[in-house]
Amino acid sequence: MKKSLLFLLTLNLIYGQSINASLTMYKNGVTMVKQPVFWNISERKNHISYSLVPNQLYPETPFLSLEGNEKIISQRLNNNIFSSERYFKSHLGSNVEIYPKNGKSVDGKLVEFNSKSVTIQSRSWIKMIPRDELAMVSVKDKLKDVQFRPKLEWEIEGATSEFIRGSLLYMTGGITWKAVYRLITSSNGESAQLVSEALVSNDTDIDFTDSQLKLVEGDLNKASVHRPVKYASHLMQGMRVQEESKNNNVGEVPLGDYYVYPISDNISLAQGETMTLTLYPERDISFKRTYIFENRERQKKEEPLEVEIEIANTEGNNLSIPLPAGRVEIYLNTPQGSVEFIGEDNIRQTPKGEKAKIIAGRAFDVIGKRKVVDYDRQRKSEEASIEIEVMNKKRKAVEVKIIEHINGDWVIKNTNKQYIKEDVGTIYFPVTIPADDSKIILYTYKKEWK
Repeated sequence: MKKSLLFLLTLNLIYGQSINASLTMYKNGVTMVKQPVFWNISERKNHISYSLVPNQLYPETPFLSLEGNEKIISQRLNNNIFSSERYFKSHLGSNVEIYPKNGKSVDGKLVEFNSKSVTIQSRSWIKMIPRDELAMVSVKDKLKDVQFRPKLEWEIEGATSEFIRGSLLYMTGGITWKAVYRLITSSNGESAQLVSEALVSNDTDIDFTDSQLKLVEGDLNKASVHRPVKYASHLMQGMRVQEESKNNNVGEVPLGDYYVYPISDNISLAQGETMTLTLYPERDISFKRTYIFENRERQKKEEPLEVEIEIANTEGNNLSIPLPAGRVEIYLNTPQGSVEFIGEDNIRQTPKGEKAKIIAGRAFDVIGKRKVVDYDRQRKSEEASIEIEVMNKKRKAVEVKIIEHINGDWVIKNTNKQYIKEDVGTIYFPVTIPADDSKIILYTYKKEWK
């Protein structure tokens, strides 16, 4: 049994493959990896070398915990990864042979090697060759103990001669996730199917096989120096909560001020691979469509209105779930039975009970016109009269929101429609426009100053 475990570990190190790791992935590109480890040790001091860590490892974060009574005397990170730049610089003063792309090879003493050029010297000349004209540099030497990825090393004092088990926890970049939604709207323009997915990418140089994934939504604060012990206590507690949630069939669980979305099945994610995973089962929902016409003070404009889709994240709308921030792709299920792409937008994190708003694009047949019909500016005041017309060429009524931004100390002197003051610099007119009809808004604002 011990020989089998050692054989598997050796294969993993050779092929750059992590097995049975637990990955907690954050939106800011940071991932915490909890990797099971096992080694054969003696009762004396043991030197353990471990290179199955990604090339984007955060160097301050590795934290090893062992299950037995073994004592960890020291830990070090060897980040001396092979670099041709560093290798050839170490041979300054040595004889080399240079092969330009166009021309004969030349040999001499290497006196300079940088990102722009290579300089060599012979008895009678010094020659500089630009790097982009260089085909090859030949050195009469052999590489020894080439290191291709970071390597962790420990001095461990054993209690008995046996296999020891433990967990290696570290933070890394290069493993990311983002939420992607597909909103498939019906032809009636009021209901839709919401498909919630996560795109997980592995841009490191190792494969993660049969791993447990946890996706975290929330803005994780990152200090300039990582503190692995703090991460370990905080996140291991979160892992225990997630394990309990699986037994209760919960889709997401709190982790402090964040939300965690555990993936129920173990996942294999190869280097350079992107995988699509389900966040929530498909849900039938309803939405509200509003046409937006937004303007500022003396702005003159004529354009199609923006189409805003508002989704209530409530139980009554078959939701009431914490929706991660992400991209929403919007499709239309046409009466002919085909599905067509009609736009996309991003949504922010949307807690339960809040509303998600997305802009689908601009309407072809709902047009807004705005002009300033009168303007008077005095030394300490300003007054403007605005006319806004919105034309609905559709075969059904539409809801329109006309937003007006006014800076400074202002009042509305008169208006032909009721408005709502949203904040200190914004009012809006909610208007319902019947099919093949139009509405005109007239209002006057006045500003005064000292």
